[in-house]
Amino acid sequence: MTGTPLPERPLTFGGYLGYGLGDFASNLVWGTCMAYSVYFYTDVCRIPVGIVAALMLIARILNAAVDPFVGLWMDGRPSGERARPFLKWGAVPLGLTLALSFVPVDADLVVKSVWAGATYLTLNIVYSVVNIPYGVLINLMTSDSRSRVLLSTSRFLGSSVAVILVGFATIDAAGFLGGDVASRGFARYGIVLGALTTVMILASYALTSEQLRYPASRPSLRRFVSATFGNRDWVALTISMTLSFVAATVIFGMATYYAVQNLREGAAFGGRILGAMTITSLLGIALAPALTARFGQRGICIWSNVALAAIMIAVSAVPLTAIGMLVLAGLVGFLVGAREPAIYALLANAIDPDEVTGRNAMGVAYSLNSAFCKAAVGLGSAIIAGILAVGGYLPGVAAQSSDAVQAIRMGFGYVPAVLYILSALALTMINRPPVDEPEVTPASG
Repeated sequence: MTGTPLPERPLTFGGYLGYGLGDFASNLVWGTCMAYSVYFYTDVCRIPVGIVAALMLIARILNAAVDPFVGLWMDGRPSGERARPFLKWGAVPLGLTLALSFVPVDADLVVKSVWAGATYLTLNIVYSVVNIPYGVLINLMTSDSRSRVLLSTSRFLGSSVAVILVGFATIDAAGFLGGDVASRGFARYGIVLGALTTVMILASYALTSEQLRYPASRPSLRRFVSATFGNRDWVALTISMTLSFVAATVIFGMATYYAVQNLREGAAFGGRILGAMTITSLLGIALAPALTARFGQRGICIWSNVALAAIMIAVSAVPLTAIGMLVLAGLVGFLVGAREPAIYALLANAIDPDEVTGRNAMGVAYSLNSAFCKAAVGLGSAIIAGILAVGGYLPGVAAQSSDAVQAIRMGFGYVPAVLYILSALALTMINRPPVDEPEVTPASG
């Protein structure tokens, strides 16, 4: 199936900006949940780590099961735009559910746990309704692979700015807004983030446009499975991205614990670690188009993962000062920034409609990829809680046992390292472009 035969207009600065604002908003949600949800539930709400692990894993798995239905909903739209309407109508619910997820309940453990699980699950479902169409929007804005790399670059510039904001501001802002009452501060901070998320999603809707049109698609299960799971590139990318998401979740979620227990810094230093990663990721993102043109989309993704593994091994193997940790965090950020635009451009090309294979369900293909990645975040959060539980971590206790400190150090470095190596190996499955053809070429519409 092909898009409209009309010639595509070159994308404007407003289009690139609007697409970037969409991921800025998404990462106000995603970055906050990855970096601070476990910390919020354990040290602010005082929910035991075992319960937090179970709640987050269950919520992510249920959310992952919902994702394909969002893709089917989008693919089955009979006419008009497929993706942008979801941004328009989902902006306010997303901001509201983000705010509610950081409202603590002063009640017994059962009520607190049920509230935490329900609000976290609801936030993730609403996020899917907005973010999956946003992810497919790149396929509908242009069919040109070079433009897709630039759109992905804009996307990750937006996400990096959001993560910088979250990393540097969350603990301090919650303290300021709550008057040193953590529960009140997080509740107010959630309201601010929710309002900002809504505004940015609506701005993304206003500035972007869909140039390509495809007929509604409701493929049979057999045809979809054959076209999607038989798509070697999609399978390789989904495996690789899933493993990378688990690794990133472990790094983000354990940064605060590592800062407090291993570096003997305050909780806010965990945000400094994340901020250092994200600041340097801006350089990697800015250089991503040039690096991709030089080494190819596949190559830059593979070698970035290998280098990330080496750095995370060093984090666990070498005693670090606070400055040393910030330096290594900066290297991690640069490599992630250089990799992400390329891997999402590869994914966009992999899910394009194809008449030969009968592939014509972009929404479902993207949503399945998203479902695996979200389940990976749940798994990563569960791994964090599991590491803390095995080490005997006691929520709210300043002086932890040596076993807990050791578990945090090992989990923060070695676990992501192994995952990044496996992620790199998965990417070797991607088909290489012909020798006489550059890897970044215009894709068929």
